[in-house]
Amino acid sequence: MKKKTILSLCSAALCAAMLALPASAEVLIKAGTVPSSLPAGTLIYQEDFEGITEKDSAKALKALGYTAAEGTTAKYSVENGVFSAKNNADGASDSYLTIVPESIMKEFSKRDFTVQYDLIYRGAANLTRYAAVITHFNGGYKYYCPYLRIGGEGYLSIHSDDIWKNLSATDCIMSSKNENSAITKLFGEKYDASKAQWQDRKVTIRIEMNLEKGPQVFMNDVLVAEMAANQDLWGSLTSSAVGIKIGKLVDADLDNIMVWTGLSDDPIKPAPETTAASTTAATSKAPAVKPTAPQTFDMSVVLAAAAAVSAAAGTVVYRKKK
Repeated sequence: MKKKTILSLCSAALCAAMLALPASAEVLIKAGTVPSSLPAGTLIYQEDFEGITEKDSAKALKALGYTAAEGTTAKYSVENGVFSAKNNADGASDSYLTIVPESIMKEFSKRDFTVQYDLIYRGAANLTRYAAVITHFNGGYKYYCPYLRIGGEGYLSIHSDDIWKNLSATDCIMSSKNENSAITKLFGEKYDASKAQWQDRKVTIRIEMNLEKGPQVFMNDVLVAEMAANQDLWGSLTSSAVGIKIGKLVDADLDNIMVWTGLSDDPIKPAPETTAASTTAATSKAPAVKPTAPQTFDMSVVLAAAAAVSAAAGTVVYRKKK
């Protein structure tokens, strides 16, 4: 069974505003649970794209509950358990999606959290092109981004309107173009600036958003970049959504996207005492209140939720595709 989980704390009144999320989205924590009470590793969101086949771009985004920013040129599809983005075409521009909205991430972004995803490049017009999952996204041009170019090197960076600065050291593994490069450390291959070294090669990228030390980026569990430059810019973004950036002139596949609390290496199942069939989310505009009945993001599920709570408690299992 495909698990797409969104964990949040909100008032019952806000649930109707979140119906755009797909019916298969699951909330794991009892209403009234505060983020600080959850153990590190508790899943906030998970998508493995299983059980969905949609080749039409608009329909694929609707099925996933993703929101495309204005001016998006990328074409999206879901097939064989993979999310594909094609943006390697004349007239393409950088394209953005919101995948976990601020209404959910606002409270969790005030604490340490982790984002992880699988990335495979399928082609690009040149070696500088890239795609990435981004954090603290405002739906436009403000976000933190660990960008890995298809040609080999990458950086941890911040984009804020007209500001585009690197936060990692120029000699970190992610940025190196020698025997210290990521392609050498991870795969034992010599760095070759003339090739698309990451094309058709799966890599798992994990971003640990450490409030005290700043972001750290891991590739296949190897630390490749961390906060080392322009440290005054860490914490300067007040937005909190998680998104996807598909740069212009690149095609890429993404899979196994997850967001979890804290900085643990792997996500965990919620504790039985906090697990429920549904919950609601807290925002700065509406304080958390305990609903009189479980709430979900799909009306058909709402009608059946009361009868399903006892059976659903403690049944969520994390699955990671190899």
